[in-house]
Amino acid sequence: MITDSLSLKIVNNAVFRAVGNQIIKESKEGIEQNRVQNVTRDKISGIDSNEEKDTILIHGGCELVLFDEESLKEKVRGKFTDGISSAKFLKKGEICVLTAHSVILRIVVSGKSNFKILEKLSSVDKSTLYCSHLVGRNWKDLIVLGGNAFGEVLIWRTCSTENKVPLLHRIPAHQGVVFSINVSLKHGLMTTTSDDRSIKFWKFAVDNGNVSVKPYRSGFAHTARVFQAKVVEEENKPYIISVGEDSYICLWNTSGDLIFKRRQHFGATIWNFEYDATTKRLHTIGSDSNHLILNLEHFFKPSETLEIPFSNLNGYLSKIVVCNGILIGVSNQNKTYYKKGNEWIAFPDFTSFKCTVLKSHKNLVIFAGYKRICIFEFNGTFVKVLDEEIMDGVIRSVLPLDKNTLLICDEQGSCKIMSDYSTDNLKIIDLPKFKEIWITSATQLDSGLLVLSNRMGHLLLYKECEAKFVLKDELKRVHGSLGATSIQFVKRFDDNFYIRTSGHDSCLRTIKINKKESTMEIVSKEVISVSWVERVENGFHFGFNDNHFVVWSKEKDFEVEIQCGGGHRCWDYLMTDKEFSLFFIKNRKLHLKKVPFNQLIPTSNSFWHLKPCNQLEVCDEKLFSAGEENVLKIWKMFQGKIKLEHELHSHISSIKTVKVQKLNTQRVLIFSAGGRAQICVNELTETNLTEESLNFMLKNNDFERKFHRNPQEIDFDPETRFMSLDVQELSEEVFKMFIGCSDGYLRVFKYDNKNRSIEFISEVSFERCFLHVKVLSEPAVLLTSTTDGFVNLWDLNNTDRLLLKYRHHDSGANALDVLVKGDYLHICTGGDDQAIVYSKVSLKDSKVELLKRFERVHSSQVNGIRFSESGLCFYTFGVDQDVYKVDIGDFEIKKVHYSSVADSKGLNVCGKYCFVYGSGIDWFEIKEDL
Repeated sequence: MITDSLSLKIVNNAVFRAVGNQIIKESKEGIEQNRVQNVTRDKISGIDSNEEKDTILIHGGCELVLFDEESLKEKVRGKFTDGISSAKFLKKGEICVLTAHSVILRIVVSGKSNFKILEKLSSVDKSTLYCSHLVGRNWKDLIVLGGNAFGEVLIWRTCSTENKVPLLHRIPAHQGVVFSINVSLKHGLMTTTSDDRSIKFWKFAVDNGNVSVKPYRSGFAHTARVFQAKVVEEENKPYIISVGEDSYICLWNTSGDLIFKRRQHFGATIWNFEYDATTKRLHTIGSDSNHLILNLEHFFKPSETLEIPFSNLNGYLSKIVVCNGILIGVSNQNKTYYKKGNEWIAFPDFTSFKCTVLKSHKNLVIFAGYKRICIFEFNGTFVKVLDEEIMDGVIRSVLPLDKNTLLICDEQGSCKIMSDYSTDNLKIIDLPKFKEIWITSATQLDSGLLVLSNRMGHLLLYKECEAKFVLKDELKRVHGSLGATSIQFVKRFDDNFYIRTSGHDSCLRTIKINKKESTMEIVSKEVISVSWVERVENGFHFGFNDNHFVVWSKEKDFEVEIQCGGGHRCWDYLMTDKEFSLFFIKNRKLHLKKVPFNQLIPTSNSFWHLKPCNQLEVCDEKLFSAGEENVLKIWKMFQGKIKLEHELHSHISSIKTVKVQKLNTQRVLIFSAGGRAQICVNELTETNLTEESLNFMLKNNDFERKFHRNPQEIDFDPETRFMSLDVQELSEEVFKMFIGCSDGYLRVFKYDNKNRSIEFISEVSFERCFLHVKVLSEPAVLLTSTTDGFVNLWDLNNTDRLLLKYRHHDSGANALDVLVKGDYLHICTGGDDQAIVYSKVSLKDSKVELLKRFERVHSSQVNGIRFSESGLCFYTFGVDQDVYKVDIGDFEIKKVHYSSVADSKGLNVCGKYCFVYGSGIDWFEIKEDL
């Protein structure tokens, strides 16, 4: 299951964390040791342990459960009439429970399986608590702190003799809901967080029963709601850590200064954390169900940005580069230096010239300028290997193609390839004429193919023919108007090469190059979190986000974020296993910033959707999911677990529907549609790579509307959404697509996968938003459901002909599935009216022979329904998060599962597994049909 993980606790040498209503026991390295499912009905919101560390307390919703710490065997279970806000072990085996409406109970275990209430107190304020914190381990000394929706912190004590306890303090703390309160009596500190994006620091003191709270600092570093902040201790000094909805960890000192900030959960909400002072590791959990571990040892004392002096020399450094760990620079007076210790030493045997390019490649340092290139090799000392004028103008780029080959280009478009650092037998490349013609990145492939990207953003494919490079193909503005900054070889399959390019548009694009045809084609793109990608090396993406230099990888997210003033500056780096050093020039001064590196402890990551998943399709052992974040993800199911394989970033709006069609045993077509009336077709090829075959929008884009629409015309149509899609195979790689739309139209398109073309065929207006479309090729019937609760049967070959229309629900039919058995259609639906409806329709005369309605099975709307593979029953899933099984023989209804996945969107059945999805995903094995 992948869903919200709200609570965790470090006990002895284990980490106990909750995922939904499951409790998981893990080692401090994140290795799972034990798991208990369905501990509570609601998500587990709190975990505590007793003083002996042998009993674990868990609460969620109205339930409280005690477990044995070692074996996770249940000891005692209790249920209350109000939701539990906090629960905590007291001394002498007692437990205090604070409810969401400020009622506090002192309880003990009575017998073997019951709780006994010893004392009950209630606050005079009954506002709903969104968070609470209990200070102390003795009932008479207990201090109760609660936060409500009005931004107030309520403080009262349990030592009162009255049943209704008056408040000691009502503190207006925030401009929104208070989400967390934490107190450290040792350091006299209290922290509060809120949806006003702030964290506040308070002085907290207890003197002779009097509680004193005074504000003294506020911190603003989060860009969204802050859900948790706690006081931790390092070297006897207090620090504060905060986490929130923006997926960032913030480390503060007690003066309110931000010491360290890092994005931790790949953009998902971080709900909670624990700091382990013995290992100096931070354990975080979030909405992605991941348990991530970060070593904080080196972050409590952050290094300052150092200025490397250049005062003993005239002028200042204009360019820098690092070669074999040695810092090399060029001054504004065109002199070259390398740094040895604290001294800058001039390069030997170097004749000064205006240097426009400074680059390092392995153990080489390359200087280039007007017509001239100078190369030094480092083998303990710098030795000149080349110094000649080989170009006609100012050299703008020098790019390594392999170990001993360089591509050199000047501003006039003269481009040459030099091998073995010799000017003999230079290969010349004729570049097409552009305003800014020089090359920004290049890579050389087998079979004499050469891929170049120029400053105008075009990608050029050359092929070497008889010692001459001939332009074969060109792609315009692949990454905008500034060109690709890197070109990486991905793989080769038969006659195709796959390369991946990056640039200044937050995208990685995969390009297929056909060796025989000498053609290029963009087959996919991936949106990443780095705005300006400057380099791609060793799996890391180096670049800039606004005024920060960043190092990002897909496996570990942001490893480095350094404020340096943004791009358009000269920089280079040194990277070891534990430290990252950035050298950069800012305001004509050379700076050095050292930060810890590779501090994220490897654990398993789910990489599930950050927003609700609208559709999940299963094909063989692969899952295809898509939702509100515009991304379609492909997963592989293995030994009861799912692993992410691909992400498709074709859509510009939310994805409402996905259909998977197998072409053969190795190729799969993925049809998807959704917002902005967009259809995308992607192919999962035999190379296990994805290729975008079609990206189509029903209406013109905004640019075309602006310049081509009649200014007198008024367009009353809202932005159409494609709600549901299904396909009919006409012939090999030719399909007919039936799409139900939000504007009440049923539209039909023809798609040719071989030519990658789409053709509009017809449309019919139904004046109701379509919710589901199902194609039945054998009886040639199209089945639809709409927001008015009707189920409709259409002639598949002529959608103008409506065969049958009959009501299933009083309002929208949110879920629909159909099964063909002999001459009958078995149709099941779930709707907004909380009902499940089953009907049996004859294919001979299109008449309804049976209509069975099940009321009050679900307590909320039904969003998922699916027949089992045997066809003997169907499964339903609703917003109430219950899964029911309905036998279509005797109509026996049985509850088979409760899922912690909220905001339910649908259900799917494949093999022995049933999948439910929404704000997360859950799957469980289903038993044989009755």
